[in-house]
Amino acid sequence: MLFDGHDIREYDLEYLRSQIGIVPQNGILFEGTILENMTLYREGDAIAQAVELSRMFGLDEIVSRLPEGLDTRVGGAAVDTLAEGVRQKIIMVRSLVGMPPVILFDDANANFDLKNDNRLQRVIEHLKGKHTIVIVSHRPSFMRLCDRQFKLEAGRLEDITNALTHPTRVRNTDISDSLPGKARA
Repeated sequence: MLFDGHDIREYDLEYLRSQIGIVPQNGILFEGTILENMTLYREGDAIAQAVELSRMFGLDEIVSRLPEGLDTRVGGAAVDTLAEGVRQKIIMVRSLVGMPPVILFDDANANFDLKNDNRLQRVIEHLKGKHTIVIVSHRPSFMRLCDRQFKLEAGRLEDITNALTHPTRVRNTDISDSLPGKARA
């Protein structure tokens, strides 16, 4: 697998982790405060980014109603104190703080209602063109955000981008031929 034209094994693991943000379908909250979870205990710019991202996701509205706000304890024994959608927003903010150049949304909107689904779409639209974004989803609204679409079948990616508008133009492809931007797989 290549990253920025180089074998990923050539990179320091910590550096590589800082370059890729993963927004999972079901993430976990660490024991600590909401702010600590959003920043992964980082300070400075990470806090400002987390506050801005929480505003973009509408998380600030929810957190402002909590008695302890961003200092509300979560994770561990307090894991069930927040709704699943709220936990997902915290995890999304955490994944995006630092603005990694490659972002993977792995069915990240699974626990969202229509309002929050639309918010996530606006965030992705805001990130497009500035980051390489990979979206794993079966929702048509998220498929429309993608410049290219692929179907994984029998261990190979099938480029179905043209098939959506020109059914006879489907071809099998290696993922390394397919991803725009700096990331190649």
